[in-house]
Amino acid sequence: MLSPAFIFSTLERNNTELNIPVKFNISIAAKNIGLDTIIPIGLLINEIVSNSLKYAFNEHTVNNTITIRMVSVHEKSHYLVIGDNGVGCRVDLNKSQETFGMELIKILVEQLNGTIDRLPEPGTMFRINFQSIDKELNKTP
Repeated sequence: MLSPAFIFSTLERNNTELNIPVKFNISIAAKNIGLDTIIPIGLLINEIVSNSLKYAFNEHTVNNTITIRMVSVHEKSHYLVIGDNGVGCRVDLNKSQETFGMELIKILVEQLNGTIDRLPEPGTMFRINFQSIDKELNKTP
């Protein structure tokens, strides 16, 4: 199970080299997510949070916060809101990206039969709608 405590402890270890304070706002209220789904979710979280820690905050930003919120909409339908309130980045999700990281994010979202949208929030914030792709959880009796 992907618990907020586990995510926070992992992110806290990854944040030790940054001399800028960063708060984490984590809320996980998703159900019925198995290993086949949680692996690409973990890779998405790692990629987006790594980008936030590398690029979003500097000595001029204040109240530096990374948000991770995952919610179940239906039994097999979920969404993930993830990002930061930092300096922002220029990302056009409809174009082919020049960075490996954005291509990886798109591939993982596609693997989850999902969609990704950039939210009109300060910084860089995404909403990823996705489906559980777990074979063992998707069987109907």
